[in-house]
Amino acid sequence: MNKRLSSILCAAILSFGATFFGGLYAQETDDERLMRLSDNAEFYTLVKRSAPEYPRRAQRTGKEGYVVIEYTINPEGQVVDPKVIDADPAEYFEEAALAAIKKWKYRAEFNGVEPDLALARTRMRFALQ
Repeated sequence: MNKRLSSILCAAILSFGATFFGGLYAQETDDERLMRLSDNAEFYTLVKRSAPEYPRRAQRTGKEGYVVIEYTINPEGQVVDPKVIDADPAEYFEEAALAAIKKWKYRAEFNGVEPDLALARTRMRFALQ
């Protein structure tokens, strides 16, 4: 079997396998991931929000902006694995936003439903007053 035909056959088998076995081999898209995990967000209520410290460098230069963070809430109500998704301007507010969100706490109310993780996303705005 030539190399090109072998590659095509391999791709077809992986594609069929991913469909047949429920996506075990397929790369999950961002939209699929959001739909799969965010359904659980209804079981969590934010009970403690920590405001970020305005970075001195940004304050000195008069910078304002925002940071979008995606994070997971575990069944104990803790924020885990926060990641910066977007920031404008870059390199100013990310560290402050991540430090603040790690202090957030949620109350979980599963009401007989098996506890699970929830994916959440928030936008923190930084503005001078």
